[in-house]
Amino acid sequence: MNFLKTHPRTLNLILFLVCCLAAFAMRTHNYNREAEAVAGIIGDARPVKQSFFGKFLPVTHKNFMPFTIESAMMFGYTQDIAAGKGVPASDKNLHGLEDIPPYSQMIMALEWFLGWGYRAKSLIFKDPAPTPQEKRFQDNVYLAQWASFQLRAWISLSSGFIFLLLLTLRCRRSLALAGGLLHAVAIAAIARSTGQDIIRGNFALPLVTAFLLLLYSCCTRPAKWKYLLLGLVVFGLFSSWDLSLGFLSAIVIFELFRYLLSGKISTCRRNCWIIISASVVLSSILIPFNRTYDLIMSPLIVILLPSLLFTFIFGGKYKKPGFRRRLPATLLLPCLLLLLWNFCVKTPRYVSHYSHFGDLTAAKLKFNNIKPRDPDLLTYDARMMWTPAMHSANWKILVTYFPSLGVIPGIRTPLKMLNTAIAFLPFSLTLFYLLLLLAPFPPVIYRFVRRGMPRSFFFFTFTGVFTIGFLYIVRYHEFLIIFLILSLMLLCDDYLRGLVFWSKQLTKRTVCLIARGTVWTLLVILFLLESVVSLAGRRRYSSDVHLRETALLIEWFRKSRVEGKCVITDFTVGPMLKCYAGSAIALQPQFGLERIRRPTQLYLNLIYHGTELQLAKFCNDLNADFFIFNEGYLGPMHIYSERYIAAAKTIRGDSPVNLMKYHSNKLSWFYKIEPPPRFLPVSAVYSVFRVIKPEDRMTSMKLYVAGERALMDGKKHLAARYARAAFLLDPASEQARILYFKVYGDVPKLSLNGLH
Repeated sequence: MNFLKTHPRTLNLILFLVCCLAAFAMRTHNYNREAEAVAGIIGDARPVKQSFFGKFLPVTHKNFMPFTIESAMMFGYTQDIAAGKGVPASDKNLHGLEDIPPYSQMIMALEWFLGWGYRAKSLIFKDPAPTPQEKRFQDNVYLAQWASFQLRAWISLSSGFIFLLLLTLRCRRSLALAGGLLHAVAIAAIARSTGQDIIRGNFALPLVTAFLLLLYSCCTRPAKWKYLLLGLVVFGLFSSWDLSLGFLSAIVIFELFRYLLSGKISTCRRNCWIIISASVVLSSILIPFNRTYDLIMSPLIVILLPSLLFTFIFGGKYKKPGFRRRLPATLLLPCLLLLLWNFCVKTPRYVSHYSHFGDLTAAKLKFNNIKPRDPDLLTYDARMMWTPAMHSANWKILVTYFPSLGVIPGIRTPLKMLNTAIAFLPFSLTLFYLLLLLAPFPPVIYRFVRRGMPRSFFFFTFTGVFTIGFLYIVRYHEFLIIFLILSLMLLCDDYLRGLVFWSKQLTKRTVCLIARGTVWTLLVILFLLESVVSLAGRRRYSSDVHLRETALLIEWFRKSRVEGKCVITDFTVGPMLKCYAGSAIALQPQFGLERIRRPTQLYLNLIYHGTELQLAKFCNDLNADFFIFNEGYLGPMHIYSERYIAAAKTIRGDSPVNLMKYHSNKLSWFYKIEPPPRFLPVSAVYSVFRVIKPEDRMTSMKLYVAGERALMDGKKHLAARYARAAFLLDPASEQARILYFKVYGDVPKLSLNGLH
């Protein structure tokens, strides 16, 4: 212990590792529990049985743990990178987008991080060859397990960086450790960070916390290596997360207002923002995704950063506080640059990249953050974007991510008898805002809170910003929990400093001890509450997709060897077939580009409001081979359903969605493929149709005529060849089916790659 007291850096390193390992253990516990549950649902392998404490340790699960939706797209490219193939300049399995490289359609740092991480690991630790059973659903179960492990380990660094950031902000070590450990166990920090999903925003969390750590460290104890790391972190942030544009824009606006409100301009702070600006501009030039989305034309680069640098370089002469003096220097240049950007820089193409976010924001403001039941009140983009995890928070969602004491069944009733608000208010948010509201009343506490405001004001502000942001967009819970913990620990530190000062008065010592004990008791209760909720909560893995049926669909496609064949289906299932079965798709969940969004809109409009012929033309224009119908398309029109997004309040009898559900035998351009007996459960959720191309129909007719002629001439062997080929080209043709029956004496049964 004496060694640690005399070597504080060693102690800080140990505590940093404690925070990281605690975060990793909590995420691993959740992952292991869900892996066991998924094994029971899919039934492909015996679940790995672990004790409660054993689940905190990583193990290899041999069962299929699928990545879903966008995560599946990303894991598909991760597989290619891990196999040494890299990312192609043209992905032939993305129909309609072959001319745009995948790394220009989506920002691809995370895929390279995971792929190269697996390759580096494989140099030291070789994986055994997968067994046939393990290859039922995927090519490499060990890569999937490693990707989840690597994600959990990487994201867990955030908790350690929070600990170091609090130390940098001169928060007492005990509270800094409490902050790091609270983030390690908080359900809002763990929810989407267990390794079951590959999410760019979660990958950015360590970069966000590292950015804040280096920014404040450079401002307090500058060093060349810190400036270099700051530049690299900012470059990495803008090269791996598309929403970093909005995050940094908000910080720049804060810095401008900070200066306006008499904030000091230091040389270190100015140097930091010069390096940050250079890194952002460099990323906008070098990263293909940022070039595609015209980041160089963004208000951040054209308006905000130049205004901030101008203020920092030329605004230093206004050293004395004076709002009126600083107002012209702060607002004049931004206003001029705004006019320049609006009339000379902004283009319709640039606006189209972000118009869907604009529609969503406008709709949420117009309808007071409550999604209307009538879909006609919203634009298509607003209906599509206002879905999980871009949906709005209600009270149930609020206490799910920021739990109240009432979520624990054993104490809910006593708390309700004591006070209903205590039982149902989110404890962490309530504790912070209550302490903040009470701070002005004890004068000694107010003095220390006010004295600590220069270090705390940024975090208090962004806690408020992300609290409002979370209510409008649920996915911001990951960032709210970071700023909430930082703000809460800084506020508690100010409280404790004030109480220590107050306790020097002998008459107040007992009261101060009780108050200090109360602060720590509340923090311990918060830690235990978050731990219990995180360990007891469920990921609800199967809410994204029907796991068992989707897994069987993937296995059916893999066994049929139809790699490269294009499938038209919604972007929930399509990316999984692309990733695990090698299918080509035309609809995907990357919604940035207009060219990606509009085919999905047209698809939904056609299946509900169009005709079979129009849908067939849409499929043929994208060179599709299969169409997968989801039985849920005709379900109730809840606010997140496909029916709602398509604004299909009523469904016509001749609409494609109705025909595919109830009258598939009446379809002319689609032919339903019955799954083999082993895959019959797939039909409970999905129906697979063969898309018939016009040129194939013409060829089939010619083959039918030739087959009939051969049959009349007694050339049965030749007629059999013609009958088979005619049916495979146009299975919906009644003439081709009759010819086949004449020759073979049996009804033809179509499979994915031929005949059963």
